[in-house]
Amino acid sequence: STNSSIGLIYALKKIFIKLNIRYDKKSFGMMMIDRILDNLKNDNYKIDFLQKKPFVIFKIQDFLSDEEYYLFKDAFQDLKKFTNIKEKLIKNKFSYNSSEEIYKKIILENQSAHKIHQTVFNKNFISFFYKKLFFNYLQARIDNPFYILKLLRPKIKNYELKKHNIFEKIFFSKITPQIEYSYMLNNARIDPHTDFEGKLLSLMLYFPDEDLKDSVKSNLGTTFYKNNLSSTDSKHLDDLKDRNKFYHNAEKIYQLPFEKKILYGFIRTKKSWHTVEKFNLHNNFVRKSMNINLFL
Repeated sequence: STNSSIGLIYALKKIFIKLNIRYDKKSFGMMMIDRILDNLKNDNYKIDFLQKKPFVIFKIQDFLSDEEYYLFKDAFQDLKKFTNIKEKLIKNKFSYNSSEEIYKKIILENQSAHKIHQTVFNKNFISFFYKKLFFNYLQARIDNPFYILKLLRPKIKNYELKKHNIFEKIFFSKITPQIEYSYMLNNARIDPHTDFEGKLLSLMLYFPDEDLKDSVKSNLGTTFYKNNLSSTDSKHLDDLKDRNKFYHNAEKIYQLPFEKKILYGFIRTKKSWHTVEKFNLHNNFVRKSMNINLFL
């Protein structure tokens, strides 16, 4: 089977490293990626809905195999590699995404990051999440006729970021993927927000430290809230008075566990409030996650 073949190759890879024998990392990484894309194309992944109201939250159990998980984890850079990182921190969070020059440089240097980029920017990846959740998207935007029209229009098949002609802009909709590498240092937080109106879907992969206790992991994932307050932009409630008012009127409805290999996701609405609550573990702790966003 494909899984047993991948497991054998990964075992051989570890043996080669120990014996200082050279192995073809490019071929190994490509095989990992091919399995994911084949599973997407053949509809082999099962979406488990954690809730559907007031907005959709779901997971795909074991989206990554053990081998694929470590391939993805290998794409994260050592923070020492980045210059002036303290100046780039926002509430103790550092991140970069696929629209930035630093990202473009990294995927040229890091084979794992390059393979992940090829996976996410592949039409099979986009098509799976678009077709599987299409009716959920319609329900989420039922009060926005313009967005409904965008959902119903034919889709451009080329998902890379590039300019399109006037005809394509008028008669077609384009789904644009984005990959973000997130590093949240100790005492970091992400304040309540609903995300940018143009975001269709958010997907999250978590990379916990191996020695992290279950009791800690249960409080490190994204937290979702129910609140009647609506938001059409990505503004975070970073003002203390606004946050206190929000929490006073909000109901905590779900918190994702910070578990590896599981793909979590939620559909953006004007009330899809979510946060990462402030955590205090130890000075060297870094919460690593990969956030994959689809924009329409």
